[in-house]
Amino acid sequence: MLASYPEYRQMKAWVTDGGYSVDKTYLVGLDCSGFTNYLYEKAGLGELGNLRDVFSNPAHREHFLYTHKEGQNLPADWEEAARSLRVGDVVVAFHPARHLMMYIGTLADYGFTAEELPLLADYLHYPLVIHSGSNPLVKERFANLIRTTERYKGCTPPDGGTQVSILGVPTSLGEEMGLANGGMQYGFWLDENTSMTIFNWDTVGVYVWYRKNLE
Repeated sequence: MLASYPEYRQMKAWVTDGGYSVDKTYLVGLDCSGFTNYLYEKAGLGELGNLRDVFSNPAHREHFLYTHKEGQNLPADWEEAARSLRVGDVVVAFHPARHLMMYIGTLADYGFTAEELPLLADYLHYPLVIHSGSNPLVKERFANLIRTTERYKGCTPPDGGTQVSILGVPTSLGEEMGLANGGMQYGFWLDENTSMTIFNWDTVGVYVWYRKNLE
């Protein structure tokens, strides 16, 4: 399995901030914005940009689907919300820090059934998003990679990486699985090799769902 990993860059932190320390070397990857733009490029969807000014730049407003403002909210029914979204729609959410994720469909869209996922039987039509962010399962995988790969010896593992999360599922359900991340995310194993986290939408105060191509 480890032979399938790409060769990661290594870099020393230039500032002690956000969990990084100048005296440590880290494996380097893409943050949430870089990863989402990478997906857009690979899918031939054009340039998304980092959307850092998504709330302050009026030019973005024509692309808004839903926002946190009254009268513009995402449907409270998560199945209805998923039906209204298209693969490739993105959400900029503050929970409390700014984070960027892309909608990719539902568990049912990928062929999962209630028989296969009995704990998630009521949530098969809830939205799935893909993103790069904190995840204890991914951190553990990178820690193992560092331990078993000579060229990475001495590196500090990142606190996460690429993952798929489901929206709208109660975190209490994931809590039963014992895979918790600071009260923010909980995880499920979809099979012996594939994990999925719950993104706790209740922690989101400010958000915008954004569609790049409205036609």
